[in-house]
Amino acid sequence: MSRKTKPRKHRADSAQIVALVQAAVPQLLRTTPDGEHEVWQCGPATVVVPVIPDDAPVELRQALTAHRRAATTARCPHCRVKAGVTVSGVWEVRHAAVCPGDPEQLVKLGERLGVGITRRA
Repeated sequence: MSRKTKPRKHRADSAQIVALVQAAVPQLLRTTPDGEHEVWQCGPATVVVPVIPDDAPVELRQALTAHRRAATTARCPHCRVKAGVTVSGVWEVRHAAVCPGDPEQLVKLGERLGVGITRRA
């Protein structure tokens, strides 16, 4: 396979996985032992998302809902996400920089609301 063919094949494979995730009905597999995250199966992708605390402020609940929805469906109610699989096989969803579902925006919102938000590595 040539050097040009490999990236083209990866893009095609990634696009196919995005389509499968979008067509799938996400299934909750489990909640982590600390109760802070849920593990979902979304077609071929396994996704870990934060649990929305019952006492979270409305603005934070909405932002976390957008983040979770995008991670499990490759669709965001606030922006056009870019979703795909990295060369190493990691499911990745990128929001617009100003989207409330973007991880950086979630951290800033948490700081503004006085709620601790830990960004996963």
